[in-house]
Amino acid sequence: MPVAALRHAARETVSGLPREFWWLWTSTLVNRLGAFVATFVTPPPAEAGGFSLRRVGVATDQPGP
Repeated sequence: MPVAALRHAARETVSGLPREFWWLWTSTLVNRLGAFVATFVTPPPAEAGGFSLRRVGVATDQPGP
């Protein structure tokens, strides 16, 4: 299927969704990406600070403000 046809099909499928849906969708995407990136940011501070990965993992797993 050509790219133009896929774009057209996608536009027809989602064009009727309200603006609130897209805000919620974008917010959820940003939230999930942040959680994904946190798993890769944890090891460097653990190594540099002399903490075990388990200790840093517990600290970063806690919900915060």
